[in-house]
Amino acid sequence: MLLLTALSLVAIGTPGCTQPEPAEVPEELIGVWVTDDQRYEGRFLKLEARTIHFGIGGDQATENPIIDVETIQEEGTSIYRIHYLSPEGLEYSQTLNYDPEGEEIRYKNRPSVVWKRVEIEIEAAESARSNLEADGSNPVASLEQG
Repeated sequence: MLLLTALSLVAIGTPGCTQPEPAEVPEELIGVWVTDDQRYEGRFLKLEARTIHFGIGGDQATENPIIDVETIQEEGTSIYRIHYLSPEGLEYSQTLNYDPEGEEIRYKNRPSVVWKRVEIEIEAAESARSNLEADGSNPVASLEQG
């Protein structure tokens, strides 16, 4: 009986046995972001409360659940490190600098590229995500590395 009680307590009350609540993106980042930089033509970044989407050209996009958001305030800029899972379940992160005055974001690894929020919804993202899920590819890896 003592063993059964101990096992019950371990299963019910042990920290780490439950999944943490997904992190939420700050309201100021939610939306679809694009850049005029020709190197990223046809690409977009879409941030929702609990997901980050990468539009990688054409009708291709990925949808990635966010698992943590770190925030740092520095010289009038908010720096957000967004941790997310790839479609394959690997953990990645993107660091974004948000300037509230210009309402723009910049990737930490590409500070010269300015991303602005647009008021349109990228409809192709959903069909592209379905296409990627069907073939199992992850073209976002090239974006993340360079």
